[in-house]
Amino acid sequence: MVQIATAAVQTPLRYALRRRAQIPFGGITAAAGLFIFIQPGMALVSLTLFLAIYFVVDGIFNIYAGFQLEDGKGWVIFNGVACLPPGFIPWRSRNL
Repeated sequence: MVQIATAAVQTPLRYALRRRAQIPFGGITAAAGLFIFIQPGMALVSLTLFLAIYFVVDGIFNIYAGFQLEDGKGWVIFNGVACLPPGFIPWRSRNL
């Protein structure tokens, strides 16, 4: 709601692009908050699966990026491998 209010009171010429971006993001944020309030169980499952997908994708990209680097590749690959288990754990749960 604050994003929508801020976008409404900003000067149109100077902040035109920012204003155009804040109104949809404010609406999406308000809709997500309403969804979480109305359906907390469904929201919990949705957020859990979103984070699981994020961790898997982040891990894969970190592993790939680690093999492209010259210096410090071990830590980046380790970070990618460490991100994979939190991404796969929710998929193995029988409660989802």
